[in-house]
Amino acid sequence: MYLHWIWFAELSGLSDQQKIALLHRFSDPEEILYAPKKVLTEIECMTPEAVKVLLDPDFSIAKKIEKDCRSKNIRILSIADDAYPERLRNIDEPPVVLYCKGQLPNI
Repeated sequence: MYLHWIWFAELSGLSDQQKIALLHRFSDPEEILYAPKKVLTEIECMTPEAVKVLLDPDFSIAKKIEKDCRSKNIRILSIADDAYPERLRNIDEPPVVLYCKGQLPNI
């Protein structure tokens, strides 16, 4: 369910700023996966190296993280989830995925 989000969050070769820019352009990481190279290169902050990382996805790490979270009862939240803390969502470079155990505080 969160495989694409975890993959996106764990991508090396993309800065948090680039990830947020992509999420402003696309609705979620799965849409980014299917975006044509031409569209990706037109995004202002995207470098050729970053585009290359997006065009050659490797889900092995994301699959392991998702499996580990399930087995340890760790909750995964994407920045698109309603339960994602609003104050965190509004910082300059918010994490695109949170891993949590227990209840999130209501702040």
